[in-house]
Order: sequence, then structure tokens, then C-alpha cells
Amino acid sequence: MENDIVFWHWWAFGALLLVVELLAPGMFFLWMAESAFVTGVLLWIFPTLGWESQLVWFSLLSVASIVIARKFIVRHPTHSDHPLLNQRAAQYIGRVFILTQPIVNGEGKLRIDDSTWKVAGEDAPGGSRVRVVGAEGVILRVERFDAIQQSNEGAGRSAGQDVGASSAFLLAVRSASSPAWKTSKRLK
Repeated sequence: MENDIVFWHWWAFGALLLVVELLAPGMFFLWMAESAFVTGVLLWIFPTLGWESQLVWFSLLSVASIVIARKFIVRHPTHSDHPLLNQRAAQYIGRVFILTQPIVNGEGKLRIDDSTWKVAGEDAPGGSRVRVVGAEGVILRVERFDAIQQSNEGAGRSAGQDVGASSAFLLAVRSASSPAWKTSKRLK
């Protein structure tokens, strides 16, 4: 009787799993902790339950609760008021910057605040203005902004009006689809 597992052992194990969940968040250990608490309640109700049965109940409850939780999370994702918060490259889509290094053979560099970004697009001299139209990983897709202004002026529109309309379009596209690579493919 001295080595038997009692119900509060499972509750202590559940509390330990909750601490692990706090240290390594991911909503995995949370469900195992819940299973440990339920196993403790089962042992409290049925004190003659053997340790093999306890482990089976804990295992079944853990797997079932993790699978159910994952399915629920996939069906009901959380929505954020800042969907691009951790997607720095996607935050720059639609903005106009000045190239720090020329784009040669489709590759160049751009300085934004305190960071230097690799850019891809049509060749352009250093110092020219470019607009970010997409992001693929850490590479920003750009197009020459000067060329856009010239084509707008040739069509009889002012550059500011057209850029504002296209910026509004980019913002609508960005909010409709958060992955940056989808945004860049829609614009092509």
C-alpha cells in the first residue's frame, strides 16, 4: 500500500504539467494536465483502480483531449486586430522607399529604419523610389515607383490619386489574406 498511487499524486502531476505549459506554451501540456486531473478524480471515485488502468485512462484522455482541442482550434481560429503584427515584411507592402543600393539582375538592397532588406524586382538605379508590392520570406518584391508615376501622368491622372487607390487596394488585399506570399501572387 505504501507504493500505491493515490488521487492527489495525479493532481500534483497535473499541476506540474501546467507549470510545464507555462514554460513551453503551445496548448499541448494543458490538455495532458486536464487528463491528469480527471484521472485523479476517477481514482478518487474508484480507489481500487490499478496503476495500469490509471495509465490507460490518462493516456486515452490525453490523446482524446489533444485531438479534440486541435480540431476545435483549426475550426475556430483566433482573429487579431493586428494580423500582421509578427510579419514585418508584410507590413511594408504598399509603402514607398528609396533604394540604398541599385537593383542589378533583379536583386538589390533597401534600408528601412534600422534594417537592410533584400529586394527583388526590375533593375533600378540606387536612389530611385520603389514601392513594395509583395513579400516572399525575407525578400521584398518591389516595383519602380517613378515608372508608376510616369505612366499615371501619361494617362492624364495625377500620380497621388492613383497611388492612393492602389494603396487602398493593397490594404484590402492584405487584410483579406494574411500570408504575404499570397498577397504578392494576387498582384501579378
